[in-house]
Amino acid sequence: MFSALLAPGDHVICQHPVNELLYKVPQSLGAEVTLWTTEPTKRWQVNTEELKEMIKDNTKMIVIQSPCDPTGAIVSKATLEALVEIAQEKDIIILADESYRPLFHSISPSDEDFPPSTINMGYMRVVVTGTTSKAYSLAGIKAGWIASKDLNILDACARSIQYASLTASSLEGALAAEATSDRCIHALLGKNITLCRTNLNLLQAFIEEHSWACSWVKPLAGTTAMLKFHKMGKPVDDEAFCLELLANFDVLICPASKCFGDKTRFRGYVRIAFGRPEAKMKAALAALAAFMEEMYEDIPTVSNR
Repeated sequence: MFSALLAPGDHVICQHPVNELLYKVPQSLGAEVTLWTTEPTKRWQVNTEELKEMIKDNTKMIVIQSPCDPTGAIVSKATLEALVEIAQEKDIIILADESYRPLFHSISPSDEDFPPSTINMGYMRVVVTGTTSKAYSLAGIKAGWIASKDLNILDACARSIQYASLTASSLEGALAAEATSDRCIHALLGKNITLCRTNLNLLQAFIEEHSWACSWVKPLAGTTAMLKFHKMGKPVDDEAFCLELLANFDVLICPASKCFGDKTRFRGYVRIAFGRPEAKMKAALAALAAFMEEMYEDIPTVSNR
């Protein structure tokens, strides 16, 4: 999709942190990328006033991910409205990765911040991507979709897909269609939302019990969260934390400064996925609690800068 819509020298603005492919792929195609950074102190929310200052004459695309991996934040309805107004004025494409939609476990559709799909915001130059592998828990089905009301965008993407991929599996397409049909979708999503709420409560209980060492901004959607671990007012070395946890307790989580930052941003932060079966989540948190008791004291800290 990026190869269909971008050319070397185009400027792309990308929400951050997000799945790194959303900015690494444009960079690999020769695009100039500006990261539209979010902060935990602002609940990982993007700021459209900052966005206005980032736009250049060659800005071709603005990329968002909502719900967001790794933070579990959403781009609110009001922010989407402001974003569309900005993009429309400059004729900029909005690409919205909605892979975790509609896995909204901690925000209600009646909430004023609840976001509609970006494709329904009244702007033609929007392209939305989705997949069966996240919200639907069907990672074994290699199926996804691109949606846009702009036929030129769809035609460009279709040509690119035909060039890059010979064919998609008919069986996987049929399974994806069945999973997203009215016959299956509500039961499937209902089960996954319930699981996320259950596991999120388990994770919250762990954080409250270990508030002396960790904190978070509770996610609103998706299956991931960012936790910050600290000692004596300093962030821990999150890479050392994760490596020791894996080596000694067989629990795998992501060091955020390495996986989402440049080793200076997100120091002390780790990404935790909580979409696993409840029994496995309980076992992982029990192992993490044991790690905190037995080994946390030995984890080094790093500078706040």
